[in-house]
Amino acid sequence: MRANGTDKPERVKIRAPTLANTQSVAKMLEDGYLADLPIVVAAIDPCFSCTDRTITVRGETSGEARTLDWEELVRFGVDWHRRRGVDFSKVAIRGGARA
Repeated sequence: MRANGTDKPERVKIRAPTLANTQSVAKMLEDGYLADLPIVVAAIDPCFSCTDRTITVRGETSGEARTLDWEELVRFGVDWHRRRGVDFSKVAIRGGARA
């Protein structure tokens, strides 16, 4: 989380542990049996929806839901902040693109 001096954070980044934990399943299964797979997966208590790289955004006034991929989410965030007066003219967005 990054603060900007107001009562609202400037940036909040959340990473679900499932994405990192799924990488460890192969290591936990080394020298094991196929029958070990269910208990190993259950041990990390995965939430596979947390590993998805999309998000559903509901309109503030309309209540309409839209599913966004990463690029659309970045654009949505930039536009949202731009409407509130933030200048993104000199900010590089991933991949070198300008906002």
